[in-house]
Amino acid sequence: MPRLPIPGSDSNVWGDILNAYLLREHFNDGAHNVKALLETPPSSGHVAVSEPGAPKGLQWRELNKNDVGLSGVDNTPDAAKPVSAAQQAALDAKQNRVGGVFSVTIPVLSPAAGTLIAWRAPFTAQITSIQAYRIGGSGATVNARKLGGGTHLAVDLSVAIENAWIAGGTPQNANYALGDTLEVVIGAVNGSPTQLIVQFDFATL
Repeated sequence: MPRLPIPGSDSNVWGDILNAYLLREHFNDGAHNVKALLETPPSSGHVAVSEPGAPKGLQWRELNKNDVGLSGVDNTPDAAKPVSAAQQAALDAKQNRVGGVFSVTIPVLSPAAGTLIAWRAPFTAQITSIQAYRIGGSGATVNARKLGGGTHLAVDLSVAIENAWIAGGTPQNANYALGDTLEVVIGAVNGSPTQLIVQFDFATL
């Protein structure tokens, strides 16, 4: 086993013993052999962790989610995920075109008053009905319009009942040409709803 020379001993082999000792953790050019010095593991993915009781004061470890504060990463409830079960159900029905009739469903997370561009017509069509569904909160009003045009409902649709589809009146200004843009207009929002889903039923022209 490599060792340091012993003063008063090791006559004529002092240099050989010293070189053998130094080469444990150095290269021939004098640079440190970090792999030997730190005794790095043979496989990748390990990090050095301070451990006073371990050799050289450190320990090599493969980190897991508990080590980096992610112990609950697999335990997020469905209701807290960006896409909830109710929203996914709405997305599954998005823009289903069957026999000249189709639906466009627009889910809005944490809705706030304002206007958002929701859809661009890929062909000519006409809105035949508008309905909305609210999750959470205590109320919301919604309307819609074609970009640059008047609103589709003469009176804003009040989504007063939670977890129920509520239909608006007969749509007006309802014809869409190829490339026309549909905007959802959210009016008053009460009680911080978590989601507002607006569905438009269309018939092709």
